[in-house]
Amino acid sequence: MHIGKGIALSAKTYCESKSSVAAIGRKILFAMKAYLIIIIVSFPLLLGAQESSTDSLKRVIDQVEGSAKYETLLVLGKELIYSAPLEARDVFISMLDTEHGMLEDEWKAKALNGLGRSYTYLGKYDSSHFYFMRQKELNEGLDDYDLNNLYFMNRGITYFYEGNFDSAGVFFENAYQLAMEVDNQEDLSKSTNNLGLVFMYSGDYEKALEWLLRSAQIDEELGDQQGVAKAYNNIAMLHEDLENYDLAEEYYSRSLEIKSQFDEKVPLFGAYNNLGVLYKNTDRIEMAFTYLRQAKSIAEEIEYTKGLVDVFTSLGVLQHKIGVYDSAEFYSREALRISEESEDRLGVASASLNLADALRMQNEFVQAERLVNKGIDISRDINRISNVVDGLLIKSEMLTQLGRFEDALSSYKEHIMLRDSISGQEHLEAIAELQTKYETAEKEKLLLTQEAQLEAERATNEQKNVLLVSSALVICMMIGIGVMGRNRLKWKNRQMLEAQRRLAKEAEMNAVISSQEKERNRFARDLHDGFGQLISTLNLNLRTITSSQSKAEREKVFTSSARVLDEMYEELKNVCFDLMPQTLVRQGLAPALAEFAARVNASNEKYVEVNVFGVDERLSELMEISIFRIAQEWVNNVIKYADADKITVQV
Repeated sequence: MHIGKGIALSAKTYCESKSSVAAIGRKILFAMKAYLIIIIVSFPLLLGAQESSTDSLKRVIDQVEGSAKYETLLVLGKELIYSAPLEARDVFISMLDTEHGMLEDEWKAKALNGLGRSYTYLGKYDSSHFYFMRQKELNEGLDDYDLNNLYFMNRGITYFYEGNFDSAGVFFENAYQLAMEVDNQEDLSKSTNNLGLVFMYSGDYEKALEWLLRSAQIDEELGDQQGVAKAYNNIAMLHEDLENYDLAEEYYSRSLEIKSQFDEKVPLFGAYNNLGVLYKNTDRIEMAFTYLRQAKSIAEEIEYTKGLVDVFTSLGVLQHKIGVYDSAEFYSREALRISEESEDRLGVASASLNLADALRMQNEFVQAERLVNKGIDISRDINRISNVVDGLLIKSEMLTQLGRFEDALSSYKEHIMLRDSISGQEHLEAIAELQTKYETAEKEKLLLTQEAQLEAERATNEQKNVLLVSSALVICMMIGIGVMGRNRLKWKNRQMLEAQRRLAKEAEMNAVISSQEKERNRFARDLHDGFGQLISTLNLNLRTITSSQSKAEREKVFTSSARVLDEMYEELKNVCFDLMPQTLVRQGLAPALAEFAARVNASNEKYVEVNVFGVDERLSELMEISIFRIAQEWVNNVIKYADADKITVQV
């Protein structure tokens, strides 16, 4: 299914070229004010400040007054309309909350149109129509070309997103006629592009390609790269619907290359989403996931409701394609929920069909049949023929699963009839002919452009030679300054690195000295508290022996002294064990830990259990000593500070 692609509608904004004779005076004033705004916004950038155009505009708002402030707010709202429609809405609301003086109706009309556009990109179509109707009431008393064109173009876009293509076509046609009357090529291209989309979504692909190619030609003549990108995107969608996948990929890639040069999130979202859908349709699954996830990230970042519907729909179809039906159901339900909340009829139709297909594959036929009928009915109502074709195929497959073969055959026949009506040989030949004519014209235009460029290059070579010499001198100076700065930075980095090495070495030495001193203190304490006291006891015993004592008394002293010597021997063994257990040196870690546990268990106060796993061979000497010391220290700490009867050591 080809549901969920990001279309590239052309929107009209207040700061595009004007053609109304009645507004010439206001245009001159607007140009002067806009020039001042640009100077104020650009000044910090010339000084090297790292801030975006929207940040600059927000800062400028508090620095200007009157009509200059309102011009700034309009420009800011236009900058935010794609990347942050919620913030754009707040900008336009702030304009309506301000007193506008003599130009109040004109400012209000522009702010109301901006609000309508903001709500369209937020998926709140009723709110969009409300503000567009308020703008229309003000337009009637102003007789201004741009305000009327704003109204027709942007309200047509709202109807298009709702899936009401007939109404969208009427408004785009009005905008087209207005642009023809005043010969406004920029607006003519936009309305031409949008009419091409209406024809495409209504199933008239031959007319759609004719209008979209015309739009691309106008934008190329005007040098409007963003307009060219939109036209390429829509031409790619048309070829994808007709399963001309190579041409579709070529035009999508051209569109993405151009859109990546501009900081507008919604068009960039559309490029990623559409390429993801294309790669899904051509079984390049990994690439499809990559592009769709990028599109999802952008839509979530700017809270782009329409975009979330598209990308959730695309992800649901992709999960269905690889057989992960529960994930397909999840994404399709999310797309349906958002579409119903925003009253997006096309989104509801597409999501219903995709959800029905996912439920069908999970044998949930009751829900599936209700949803597929709902999707087909809405698609018929809004004249979205390609959706009807896909829906009939889903319905046919579902009825076959249910054993209702007669109904399944009827749905399949209708599917074939509609599919052939939009992809018949005559249509395909006409489309191919139009595409060939366009590519031939493009090649001829490219040759003429190249000849003109060569002539211009010859005429300016002498000037360039002079500029090259001066530029070379400036570049040399800059390189010299850069090299000096770089060398200074390297020197500073070396100094910092050496200082860090010295600090690390000092810290290492301090740690070693501290560890040695700590071990010496412990050794001295063990000798003093244990061995030293036993020596004192032995000394006292031996001093009590006199010649006057009886043999029995002397034997008693000798026996006591022998016990003291035994205790001294045991204490000496303990001290030696603490210094370096011979079992650890001779037999390894596991026997040493077992011996340590046995010494603790001999006290009958605590019980230590040792479990060693996977240590079949001897470790390095340093590693065995380190592990043993860590285990010894932890067990001693538990004995001293914890009320535990059993201690388990696992290695």
